[in-house]
Parts: sequence; C-alpha cells; structure tokens
Amino acid sequence: MAGENKLELVVEVDVSKGNASLKSMNSGFSSMEQAAVQAARGASSGMDMVAASMAKAAVAGNLFADVIKDAIEWERRWTVEAAQYAAYTGKMGASMAALAKAHGELPGVAQSAVMAIKAVGLSLLDVARIARVEPEIVAGWEYGETSPSPRQLAFIARATGVPVEAFSGAR
Repeated sequence: MAGENKLELVVEVDVSKGNASLKSMNSGFSSMEQAAVQAARGASSGMDMVAASMAKAAVAGNLFADVIKDAIEWERRWTVEAAQYAAYTGKMGASMAALAKAHGELPGVAQSAVMAIKAVGLSLLDVARIARVEPEIVAGWEYGETSPSPRQLAFIARATGVPVEAFSGAR
C-alpha cells in the first residue's frame, strides 16, 4: 500500500489567459517605466534651470562689479582732473590779480562789480556770458581772487546800468 499513496497534481493552464496576464503585467511595467522616465526628465530639466539661473546670476554679478569698477575709475579720473583744473584756475587767478595790479586796478573793483551784478538780479553765469569769460573767472571776482579787466568792467557796466566810474578804482 505504500506504493499506492500517490498524489497527482494536474495543472491545466489556459495559454490565452496566461498570455493576457503577462501582457497586463508588461503594460503596467511599461507605464511605470514611462512615469520614471518623465520624472527623470523633469528632474533633469529642473537641474538645468537651476544651473542656468546660477550662470545668469554670476554674469549679472560680474556685470554689476564691472559697473562699480567703472564708476570708481570715473570718480578717480574726475577727482584728478578737478584737482588739476583747480591748480590751473588758481594760477590763472594769480595771473589775473597780477595783471589787474599792473594796470592799476584795486581789489575793491571786483567786489563793487559783483555787488552791482547782484543788485540787478543777474546770476554769475549771466555775467560770465555777458563779460565773455568762463564762470570760474566771475567766481574769482566774487571771492576777491581776481579783478575784471577794463573791457570786462565795460560789459558789466552796460549790463547793470551802473557807470564804470562807480566801481572804485576803475579808470
């Protein structure tokens, strides 16, 4: 009897149902694979955007630094040129004062001319244009560094309506 105890297992497989089941699993794996690919592409695109943004920020930072360097260089050049111009106008003022003294002009002439200019309401820029001189020259008159020439006094007298003789020391 020992030989008669056999258990037989019979499995019948419906091939079409098995194939359908495998196709269904493959379809599920395929859609999962597509989702993974899309996620990877999205992550890659996001990383590309981050890298591009960082590159743009670096370029903008460099451009800003260049602008600051240019502004500092411009300010340095302007300061040097202003100092050179101040030295030049200082020499010019001393020359004008020496010429005025050589021609017998007294220091009060410039102050009298400036007072007449202000009395009629002209600006120093207006006077510079009328007297045909640079504004710095008129500023020199105002600060007593220089005196107007007889020709310049004539222009000022005509513009202010004050006779040239009214300016003390004028000829």
